[in-house]
Amino acid sequence: MPFLLDAHEAAQRGLMRLYAQTGRSDRALAHYAHLRAALDRELDAAPEVTTQRLHQEIVASRALDRFLEVHRE
Repeated sequence: MPFLLDAHEAAQRGLMRLYAQTGRSDRALAHYAHLRAALDRELDAAPEVTTQRLHQEIVASRALDRFLEVHRE
């Protein structure tokens, strides 16, 4: 992914949300990992706090979904 896209975190968060909302949380988490690596490599920076929080929300939502699947019935 080109640097400009990686550095534009608001757009990246939007894509992560889209993936998560369409049942592709695995893709959202992979996208976050790619963004984090690009920011580290190219800017020696971490994702913004807002982006980190979104990542945590997706992880928590995914864990809840798995819990509910196991305990359904």
